[in-house]
Amino acid sequence: MKEKIRPLLIKLLVMDAIFIIIAITSAHYWLGWNHFPGMLFALIITTLNALGAFYFSAKGLKGTMNDFMLKAMGGMGLRLGILLMIIILLIAFTNIPHFSFIFSLFISYICKSVLEIISILNLRNQSQLLGK
Repeated sequence: MKEKIRPLLIKLLVMDAIFIIIAITSAHYWLGWNHFPGMLFALIITTLNALGAFYFSAKGLKGTMNDFMLKAMGGMGLRLGILLMIIILLIAFTNIPHFSFIFSLFISYICKSVLEIISILNLRNQSQLLGK
């Protein structure tokens, strides 16, 4: 499993580095430094979410298509529920600016979802090649 997740982890770290540079630039020049923690929280949350998606999908690839769909969709429901709780807790109990947090969360969620789909498709293609 470690060798399967390493390429995704490297891509996520590169993507996070790019997003952090953008966040630092926007916090320094336009928004103010009080917006930076919210942007950083959004990156951390979405990275953990993408890793969870890859984990559940990789576990489902070992079985039938029904197993894969159950683990992928069940994992998605679990991840979205946890993500919603984290967002509610952060907005309710911290004083991070809501707009920059939600905007950063939205952008990084979309980008990392695309990356996780590509990684899962690559993993599926590799497992089909090994199975034949």
